[in-house]
Amino acid sequence: MRVAIFCFLGPPLGAIVMLGLALSIGSPGEALAILPIAPFFLLFSYLPGFAPAILTSQVDDYFSDKLALWPRVAVAGLTGAVVSFAWLALIVGLSGYAMSPSAEPAAGGANPAGILIGAIPAAVCSWLSDKWERKGSLGGGNATAVAGCERRP
Repeated sequence: MRVAIFCFLGPPLGAIVMLGLALSIGSPGEALAILPIAPFFLLFSYLPGFAPAILTSQVDDYFSDKLALWPRVAVAGLTGAVVSFAWLALIVGLSGYAMSPSAEPAAGGANPAGILIGAIPAAVCSWLSDKWERKGSLGGGNATAVAGCERRP
C-alpha cells in the first residue's frame, strides 16, 4: 500500500507545491493565467513524478521498521528532495534548456526551491503510509481477508 500512496498522491502533491512556488514568485497577473490550466497540470504530473515516487517509496519502505515515525518522515523528505532535484536537473539538462544562451542562471531545475517539489510530498506520503499501517487496511487490518483469501482451519 505504501507504493500506491507514494505513486498516486506524490506526483499531484508535487505539482501543487510547484504551482505554489510558481505563484509565489510571479505577479498576480501571471497567477491568474496559470489557474485555468492547473487541473491539466495535476493530471500530467504523473509523467515526471512517477519514477521519483517509486524510488522514494522504496527508501521509506526500507526504513519503515528501522526508524520511528518522525525520523523516517525526515529521511523520506530528504530522499524526495535529492531524487526530485536530480530528476529535474536531468530533465532540464536533456531538454537543452539549461544550455540555451537565453536561459537565466536559476532557471528550471537549477532553482534550489525545486527540492521542495519532492521533499514535501515525500514527507506527507511517508506520514500517510504510517497512518495507514497503524490503522490497518480495510477489514480490520488483514489485507488478505479483504481480498477474500483468508485461511480457514
